[in-house]
Amino acid sequence: MLQAIRRLIKEDGRVILSNWQFLHSARLRSRIQPWERAGLSDSEVDEGDYLLDWRSGGKGLRYVHHFSAEELSGLAAGAGMRVSESFLSDGENGRLGLYQVWVPA
Repeated sequence: MLQAIRRLIKEDGRVILSNWQFLHSARLRSRIQPWERAGLSDSEVDEGDYLLDWRSGGKGLRYVHHFSAEELSGLAAGAGMRVSESFLSDGENGRLGLYQVWVPA
């Protein structure tokens, strides 16, 4: 998908990403569940993959991937882009959203 985006944007174009940084919240970290609840094991998922208890209105599980700034930089490079800006914002502690601007490399 990222390579397709790179092909579609102009040389002076920008891609703006927002990534949820739930690990920066003690309340959200407390919702992390073992993969066994979904019939999986740790060896069947990737590093950074999490299963959260999402109890809104009843029982529910939510799969999420926690992207680090380093992981995103690698993905940008693999798609022929680079990170031109990166910052944290939002939420209870001002660190629940990782925002990045990608430009063609």
